[in-house]
Amino acid sequence: MAFRTITGEAGQAWTNDTSRVYWQLHVQFKNSCGLCIQYANAIAPYFPLPFHPGCNCTQTPVRPGQTAKPFVDFQAELAQLPHSQQVAAVGASNWRLIEAGKVEWKDVVTPGRIRTFREVVRRNDLTADDLKRAGIRKDVVDRAFAALNSPENEAAKAQQKTIAAALKGLGVSDDRIKRELTGNLAGRVLVTPIGNRPPSPPAAPAAPPVPPVAPQPAPVRPKPLAPQAKPQPVPVRLPVATLPEKPKPPAPNIAPVVPSASWIKRAVESFNRFVEAIRAKAKRKTRS
Repeated sequence: MAFRTITGEAGQAWTNDTSRVYWQLHVQFKNSCGLCIQYANAIAPYFPLPFHPGCNCTQTPVRPGQTAKPFVDFQAELAQLPHSQQVAAVGASNWRLIEAGKVEWKDVVTPGRIRTFREVVRRNDLTADDLKRAGIRKDVVDRAFAALNSPENEAAKAQQKTIAAALKGLGVSDDRIKRELTGNLAGRVLVTPIGNRPPSPPAAPAAPPVPPVAPQPAPVRPKPLAPQAKPQPVPVRLPVATLPEKPKPPAPNIAPVVPSASWIKRAVESFNRFVEAIRAKAKRKTRS
């Protein structure tokens, strides 16, 4: 699926502070596939539904100024599913790593989302031998490490180490550093909990619509010895119905999202600015 989604931690909710309509996906979880479950309660400019034949997912609009429903707790939702649907939700490769004892359930399923196979391999420093001993096919292993060892990812890793060292020097915990860095590379959008968002000022009541007034014909004065002019027909203006915005048609056979080198570069530059802001704040405290 080649579209950017907005997600967040379980219980948080996203408020649409833009000028366009966004859409939130709703998944039944029961008898749902892993493709659909990974987008449960996610938000995007549109979702090309149905994802597949027999897809039961729905989407609702989040209009400007509206707050979407809170993001789901994936750990709680998946714990209620039968074994077959849990495997479908996390993916066969991730499930083999769990069964082989290479990773734990919480390493794959977090409260906020389900991690991808490549992300699980990177976060847990698994080798190709570890994956093969877990029973994962050789072609899957080769594709995973080809992506993880690409020049773009290697450059991102070097930047991560530099940023992590700077943050650690400022007193940021290792868990916080790891969570923030992996979250940025995963392409997620941070959201603010409902309780921390300042209340919006009440909107002014909209003025009632004024019905259009049809123009009246000018009076015609009869002239002596001349026929009276016929009145002109009065044009009628009918109100135009405004249809709600519909999602764009689906784009077939779209490859999975892979962060581009330019996007990774922008993410790293954004995080560098975040580090500089922390350093400046620390210097101001030291001077005072």
